[in-house]
Formats: sequence, C-alpha cells, structure tokens
Amino acid sequence: MTRLHVKTLSLFLALAGVVFAIVSSLSMSAPTQAAFLNVFYQSTVNPTGGAPPYTLTLFSGQLPPGLTLNSTTGAITGTPQVPGSFSFVIQLQDQGGVPTGNSPADAARRRTGFAAASINSPTFTINVNSGVPGTPVPPSVWLAMLGLAFAGLYKWRSMRHA
Repeated sequence: MTRLHVKTLSLFLALAGVVFAIVSSLSMSAPTQAAFLNVFYQSTVNPTGGAPPYTLTLFSGQLPPGLTLNSTTGAITGTPQVPGSFSFVIQLQDQGGVPTGNSPADAARRRTGFAAASINSPTFTINVNSGVPGTPVPPSVWLAMLGLAFAGLYKWRSMRHA
C-alpha cells in the first residue's frame, strides 16, 4: 500500500493549564490500479492523520468515466465505461482548527485557531481493461473446441479424397 506523508504542526499550548495536543501527519493510501470495463469497481483512498473529518477532492486529472470520488470517505466507486489509463491527483484536507470534540486538546485547538492542513497526492493511475476479470476457460470448453477442430479436419480430409 502506497502512502503519502506530509508533516503538519504537531504541538501547541492551552492558556488554562498546560495541554499538549499531538496532530499526526496527513497521509492517504493509493487506490487499486486495475479496473475492468463494465464491471463494478470499488477502492478507497484512506485518509489518516491530521484532524478528522477529512475532505477529499479531485485536484487535477480525470477519473475513468463512470467512477466517482466520495469526498468524505475517499471511496472511488462505479462502473468504468471507457477502457484506458486515467491519471489524477486527489487533494486531502483535514478540518484544522475547528474540532468538535470536548477534550482539553480540542478546546486548546479551538482557542489557538490551528490551521487546516492540506496535501496533494502523487499522481494516481487507474487502468481500465476491456477484458473480463478472472474468467478462465474451463477444460471442457477446450476439449470441445479441440474435438470440433479434429472433426473439421477429418471432414476436410475425407472431402479431399472423395
């Protein structure tokens, strides 16, 4: 799993006593790269670190037609309609200085006005293949095709000698 890391501010003090709040770096995982034409696709760009909730937006590029990005969960879902290779960049932003919790750390963040952190992903690519995924040809089909081929050869040979 590929992750992108960017450091954010990590420490601040509250005036009413000493309160430390640690904010980890923002990161996100890469989506699954392989998709198949007209087959439902589901993958997630998992945001971590920072201060949830997160907002994810398509910063540049294009998702395959038929796929959409859920801006709160990071889910990329849908049915690809066009084969090809589609590259895009996703922007991840945390909520920054507007925490909704009641912890002393959240209260300290509200008073200090800690700014939201934002990162852009590296360029992600989803390849939409036109083949059907995981559909092996059963041995019975191969044997039937082989039998038809021999039957055709036998008929051709017998017509040639007649």
